[in-house]
Amino acid sequence: RNKQLPKLPKSSADVDVQGRFSIIMGGENWLVHDSGEDDQERILIFAVPSSLQKLGSSKHWFDDGTFKTCPNIFY
Repeated sequence: RNKQLPKLPKSSADVDVQGRFSIIMGGENWLVHDSGEDDQERILIFAVPSSLQKLGSSKHWFDDGTFKTCPNIFY
């Protein structure tokens, strides 16, 4: 595993999304919502403001789940 990446979390409480993992290139914060480390069914929502504006003005949304690419604790 890449030495620049943190260890894989064992629980959702172990996920630290502060600092460099919540900021994208250009300095924008893309962590929109974190239900909290104490939440057994923790929800993290990532989005950039410009994308949220587009979603807000759209009549239809289409989504996709790429669950096999994330740690097992999240699906």
